[in-house]
Amino acid sequence: MLPQNGDDFSQTPVPESATVSGWRIALTKLGAVVALPGFVAGAQIGFTYGVARGLIAIAIGGLVLTAIAIATSMVAVRTRLTASLLIQRTFGTIGSRFVNGVLATILLGWFGVTAQLFGASLAQMVTELAGYHVPAWPLIIGGGILMVTTALFGFRGLQRLADVTIPALLIVLVVATWRALGDVSADDLLAVPAGAPPLGTAISAIVGSLATGVVVFPDLARFARRRRDAAVAAFLTFALGMPSVLVLAAIPSTATHQHDLIAILTILGMGVPAFVILVLKAWASNSGNLYSASLGLRTVFPGFGRSTIACVGGSVGVAFALFGISDHFLPLLMLLGITIPALAGIYIADFLTLGDRVPAARRFHWRAFLSWAAGIAVATLTARGVIHLSGVAALDSIATSFLVQAALMRAMAAPTDPSLKVSHGTE
Repeated sequence: MLPQNGDDFSQTPVPESATVSGWRIALTKLGAVVALPGFVAGAQIGFTYGVARGLIAIAIGGLVLTAIAIATSMVAVRTRLTASLLIQRTFGTIGSRFVNGVLATILLGWFGVTAQLFGASLAQMVTELAGYHVPAWPLIIGGGILMVTTALFGFRGLQRLADVTIPALLIVLVVATWRALGDVSADDLLAVPAGAPPLGTAISAIVGSLATGVVVFPDLARFARRRRDAAVAAFLTFALGMPSVLVLAAIPSTATHQHDLIAILTILGMGVPAFVILVLKAWASNSGNLYSASLGLRTVFPGFGRSTIACVGGSVGVAFALFGISDHFLPLLMLLGITIPALAGIYIADFLTLGDRVPAARRFHWRAFLSWAAGIAVATLTARGVIHLSGVAALDSIATSFLVQAALMRAMAAPTDPSLKVSHGTE
């Protein structure tokens, strides 16, 4: 059962009575992770690389994300803690406020990007269907209220919404793909467009764009009944579900030579389904963004409840959208995004090094900040082509921060609290 105050175990381990199966977690995570920007990414990959090469990039990117997600979910199911509390354990009670503040800002920024895209696209669609101009701002505010309301219900609210959005999404994309396949030959579908960038660019874009979702995966994976359920959730989400959706978005893009999903669906004669999918997906993905942001901000502002923080955070996200965050701050948001993947490597190394022991409470854990700086530096250098490692900046960042954190913890003999031990998920 869930706490009656709507806190959703934001500061305590999830009890066994509240755990669920792996496929339920996967369905809920897919509802949040496959956002409108993800649809755009899938369509652009198909438009840029063609279906054959795009499928390879999507599959490889999905496997990389799955491997990382399995690692983060194992930590989550063993500790039953949110990503923000795992960050608090590794960075310290005060140090984690800065880190979780950055993470929450990025999540609220993407909330604003999605809300702005939602309002602008919906306004354009309604204008075309109704025949008169409809402004975007009332739709942004109305959509924001829906998103905040769902986030207030926590994990269960996201579950219920995913029960509707995922089937609707699959039906619309399958029908769109079926119609698109009737208008294009196999040769055209498999052809690689001239001047396509290296395949590693697409893989890096896929991993980088979804890395934040993997870092905060413990927010949902902590509800897994067993470790096997957590692994199943990671596989179904990032190796199967997410790649399938991106491919279903890539095929119509290749067939219609368009990279705007709404334009693609309109060309295929699916205006009303496009309207439905736009509303449902923006609703689900932003509810997930706000949920994780509220969990992070709960550690930054411990004097406020999660529901209060979700309302305030949602208002900030809507303000971002009304201000036009996509037009003004998207490059900054993407720049901040390179700071996030390293966090997964740090709290994974922390858990693997300490095992059942819990770090002694401290205001700052400087080794975590050093590891974070190393991960960010490597991600920046690989993204700019100064050094060449895996070819995926997010993966390089996670690996670097993991190795540095593990080395520093062994060298500095991190103190632990002998009176505390982590919770254990069952096998």
